[in-house]
Formats: sequence, structure tokens, C-alpha cells
Amino acid sequence: MTASSLPPDYQNRKVAVLIFVLFAAILTGFGYWYYQGAKQKISWEKYQTLAAIGELKSKQIQQWRKERLAEVERAAKDELTLTSVKNALASPADQTMQTELRRSILEELTVQDKSSALIFDTHGNLVTATDTASAQVNTPTSNAVQNALASNRATFSDFYRDTAGIIHIDVAAPVRDGEGQPLGALVLSLEADSYLYPLIQSWPTPSKSAETLLVERRGDEVFYLNELRHRGGSALSMRSPITDTQKPAVQAVLGKGGIFQGKDYRDIEVVSDLLPIPGSPWFLVAKVDAEEILADVRSQSILIILIIGLCILLAAGAVAIFYRQRQVGILKNLIHAENEKAAAQETVHKITDSAQDAILMMNPKGRISYWNPAAERIFGYTQAEALGQNLHLLISWRSLMTSSITQALKKEPCRSNRHQFPLQNSWGHWRRTSKNPPLTKVWSFDAKRSPGCRITFPATRVGSTRS
Repeated sequence: MTASSLPPDYQNRKVAVLIFVLFAAILTGFGYWYYQGAKQKISWEKYQTLAAIGELKSKQIQQWRKERLAEVERAAKDELTLTSVKNALASPADQTMQTELRRSILEELTVQDKSSALIFDTHGNLVTATDTASAQVNTPTSNAVQNALASNRATFSDFYRDTAGIIHIDVAAPVRDGEGQPLGALVLSLEADSYLYPLIQSWPTPSKSAETLLVERRGDEVFYLNELRHRGGSALSMRSPITDTQKPAVQAVLGKGGIFQGKDYRDIEVVSDLLPIPGSPWFLVAKVDAEEILADVRSQSILIILIIGLCILLAAGAVAIFYRQRQVGILKNLIHAENEKAAAQETVHKITDSAQDAILMMNPKGRISYWNPAAERIFGYTQAEALGQNLHLLISWRSLMTSSITQALKKEPCRSNRHQFPLQNSWGHWRRTSKNPPLTKVWSFDAKRSPGCRITFPATRVGSTRS
């Protein structure tokens, strides 16, 4: 007998399966709880990083603006510049004066941006320019000159695109004499792509989707001021209606600050940090695709799934081993019981085989299942002949009587004087083992062994407790 040949232990199997399911459910619940916690933690860390980068970018742009304003104001107040401006205004046709003015301006301006300088009179007319290519005056430049003269302080112009398609931004500062009277305005024209745009577009950490947007509101539209990472040629040409509130840029110009999740100009879900640029009409949007933020969460979830799956497999193996060991234990107990049963049967066989009385057993169907040697001797049938036979048909009252008489006559034959004597056959009491007991009739008759010898059997009820 092997463990695989044992009958299914449904109760124990049910318990083992229940334990496994409970353990798997606990592991799954713990994994989900850990995943949610990890997701919140990673998302929060990403948001904090995004906010820090947005704050950094905002401060960098503010610093750039302050440096440009300070640069132009310092150059506009320089004594050499003032003298050159006075001479150039007094003699506008004198090329020597114009050259001296341009040289003095260039000496004062040390900005990193690719730039050119222009001098305007108080009426907004161009006096001279350090670069002939920038001699063409644009409306944003003229507006910046007028604002600088009116406010008596340096100011920025709007972004604009020149005839060559290059985007500029100008810084204008008033030029005044020693008595504070305005002489004109100094304009520093900066190419946005030389320094400001790279500053905006750079990202301090590796990222496939992150970018920074500089936007401003003009009427009922939001203008994108810088080149976008995922769409070329978009500076000053791309815009969004102010009603499209799902876009972070629109939310920024409407006054919302901090973390915002919406869809960008590609209609892709993004997480963004919105900040205003103090002292300017600009707003900063630092954003990254939500899919990228959740990439680390997915990696973490895959790791969690693998760990939980491994634990569940280990649990299944442990439950299987436990169930197998239990089956082996049951098998050992069965083998031990079988051995004890065999030993008991062997003892019974020894007793019944040595008994002088006939011992036989039948099954519920009336078939003989055991037949000892004494039964062979008494009834005249071998064990092979008797086993499986119908007891009622094999042992009728006639055959019992004949066998009993023969045995009795062998022991006590009739006396020679032909005297009659009683002969009683001894019967064991039969237990009722089926609906039809083997012998239930009452009989009495005389038998003769030889002429003149009469044998008398008293009436006997076989199967009764009396004889």
C-alpha cells in the first residue's frame, strides 16, 4: 500500500485548501496594502522633486531677469555712455561719434546672451545700433522704450520674432544726464535661444518627458513663449484658449499654483507644478508625464507581485508537504492496523484450525466464508468445496442427520443382543445471521444401522437455546 493508493481524505484536504486560501488572501492583502503605500510614497517623492525643480527654474529665471535689468541700468548710468550719448545726439551725422558710442556701450555690456545694443532718443527714434542687423525697430522694442522713459526704470519688452525668424526679448533703460533729464533710452536686444531658452528647457535629472514651459496670457489666449520639447517651432506660435482649463498652462495664468494634474498640449496626462514669475507677466509650468512618474511604482508593483507569488508558491508547497506527511502518517497507521489485524487473524486461524468442533461462518448473503478442518471432518466437504457455497443448500437437515448418525454409529454400534438404545446428536446453537436461519425445523425419526438395531433420535430444535 502506498500514499497514492489511499482513498481521498476529503476533510483534511478541505482544511489544507482552506489554510492555503487564507494564507494566500493574507499575502495578497498585505501586498496590496504595501503597493498602495509605496505608490503614495513614490508619487509624493516625485511631486516633491517636481516642485523643487519648478522652484529652482523660477528662481533661475528671476535671477536672469534681475541680472539683465541691472546690466542695462548700470550701462545707462555710466559716465562714458552718457558722454557718448550726448555727443551722438548733438551730432547725429558724425560717424566718429556714432562709432565711439557703440564702442562705449559694448565695453559696458558683458552679458552672456548673444545680444546687440541700440540707442533711442526721447521720441523713440533709433540713434545708433551696435549691430546693423538689429537696426530694424519692432513694435515690442518701441513699447519697451516708451515704458522705460515713462517709468524711469529698466523694463522688459515682450518676446518677438524678427524678420530672420529669430526670437528676441529686449531690455530698455532710460539714459539721463547729471540733472536727471532724459536723453534717450538704451536697449539691450537679447536672442532668447542663446541663453534663456536653454535655461528654461534644461532639466536637472534624466527624464524622457519632463519639460518646463514659460507662458503668459494675452487676451483670451495663453501663449507658449519658449520652444516645447515635444513640438518644434512652437515658441510664440502655439497657444491655448483660456477656456481649456484641463491644461496646466491655462490653470497657471488663471492663478492656480502648486501641483496640478491635467492634460498638456499633446493631450497626454501630466503632473505639473505651477508657479508665477514675480515681477513679470510670465508663468512657469514644470511638468512630467504621469506615466513616467508611475514607472517606478510599476517597477515596485512587479517586484511585490513576484515576491507575493513566490510566497504563495512556497505556501502551496508547504501545505502540499503537510498534506503528504499527513497521508504518510495515515498510511503508517493503516499498515500497523493491517499488521495487527493479520496477526489477530493468524491467531484465530490457529485456534479454529486446532478446534475439534466444526466452526463455520457465512456472509449476509448466506454464503460460506469460513470452514475449519473440523467442519471438513464432520460434514465431509473440503474447505475449497465449501467456501462460497450457499449454506442452506450445502448443509440440509438430511445431510446433517446422515453425517451425525454415521459418526454416532462409529462410536456406539448396536449391541449384539439387538437391544434398542437412544442416540442423541449434539448440536451447537446457531445464531441468526440472515433472514433465513440455516436450520429451524423440529424433527424426530428412527434409524436402523442393521436389521434388528433401532436408533432413536429425540426431537431437537436446532437454532434454539434449548435441546
